[in-house]
Amino acid sequence: MKTRLLLVFLLWSVSLYGQVGVELLVYSVKGQVTLIENNNEAKLKIGKVLKQGAAIRTQKDSKLTMVCKQGKPISVLQEGIFPVVNWKDSCEPEHSSLTTHYFQYIWNQLYKRSPEGQEELKKNGPIASNSDGAPLRSEGEEIVNIKVVFNTAIDTVNFSEGDFPISWTTPGYEGRFLFQLFNAKDGKLVFKDSVSGNQIMIGRFSKYLQPGKSYRWLIGTKSVTIRKPRVINCVPPADLNSYIAKIDSFDFPEDPAAAYFRIGFMLEQERFFVQAFDYYIKAVKLDRETTIYNDELIEFCRKFRIDIPDLD
Repeated sequence: MKTRLLLVFLLWSVSLYGQVGVELLVYSVKGQVTLIENNNEAKLKIGKVLKQGAAIRTQKDSKLTMVCKQGKPISVLQEGIFPVVNWKDSCEPEHSSLTTHYFQYIWNQLYKRSPEGQEELKKNGPIASNSDGAPLRSEGEEIVNIKVVFNTAIDTVNFSEGDFPISWTTPGYEGRFLFQLFNAKDGKLVFKDSVSGNQIMIGRFSKYLQPGKSYRWLIGTKSVTIRKPRVINCVPPADLNSYIAKIDSFDFPEDPAAAYFRIGFMLEQERFFVQAFDYYIKAVKLDRETTIYNDELIEFCRKFRIDIPDLD
């Protein structure tokens, strides 16, 4: 009876604020957490929009992390009933960072998949994004009469181990290219090969890459070479592992799939594409219900021209 009276009071008090826009979405849930809204109580799921007329109930040992549109995560670690309006003035991030960038991106991706986001899309068209994730721009150069288009995401690749394609697009041209790899410091030719198609796997020349050194690659036809070189930095495995350990340390509660996805995103931003791909796959394998993980894995494969893996 006491709990019921408290709940009635909370719902009455927060209703005075009305619906003041969308501020929070659910990012990660551990344990039993429910949403009390419109006199109904239901299990809270990732991606749920939290409006300021609702309240959250957390049970013992449960953990909740929400994310603001401004890119700030907020956690609830205590048992109790909490009106969403409690956080109406808590969303301004202390400073801009890769973490802020990530959570702005997450907010946008989760919101556009929510019923509220779909309704807004019907009314107003595409939802403006604070963050577009990894760069998707492309730029082209001419080799005589052949236009070669590059995804700017691979202008610089940080490579440590594994395999990954670096690719380009040549509308209307299906001939061969000369691929050349040079030491960035002294310009010495390290590797060259004739390439059929519009990509080459790093594994084809990775044995020539020395940790701690940078390389530049060019493509061309028999007579003409692209003028702008792209960069491959060969990062020592110890440095990569240190970076992963750093971003794996996170101050807010996360379920394992969310952690894998966040680490994958940050690795992609830092252009460790081999490892980003691995972490995206881990996230999808662990959580098939959260569509953002699978959608973004497919987008990553499309962007870098990788076959979509069979995860069954």
